[in-house]
Amino acid sequence: MENNFKDLASTIVSENLAEINVETLARQLNLDPSQVYRKIKKRTDHSIAIFIRNICLDKAELLLRKTDLSIKEIGYQVGFNEISYFTRYFKEAYRITPSHYRNSFLITF
Repeated sequence: MENNFKDLASTIVSENLAEINVETLARQLNLDPSQVYRKIKKRTDHSIAIFIRNICLDKAELLLRKTDLSIKEIGYQVGFNEISYFTRYFKEAYRITPSHYRNSFLITF
C-alpha cells in the first residue's frame, strides 16, 4: 500500500514534469496538499519539492543518455525554468555536470 502511493505519485510527477506542483499532485491523488506532504515525507524521508526534483533529475539523466537534445532543452523539458538551477541540482545529485555526464556516454572512434 505504501509503495503504491509512492509509485502513483511518481507516475503523476513523471507525466507532468513541466507543470507539476504540490496542488496539481494533490488534486490528481484526491488528497489535500498537507496530506501529500505528510505521505511523501513518511515514505521517502524527503520534502515534496525534493521528491519532485529527484524525479525530474532522473528523467533528465535518461534524456542526456538517450537523446541529442541540448542541455538547455532537457532542463526546460523536465521543469527547470533556470538552467543554472538545473545544472546545480544535477551536479548535486550525480556529482557531475550535465555536459560532462553526457560526454561520458559519447563513444569516440
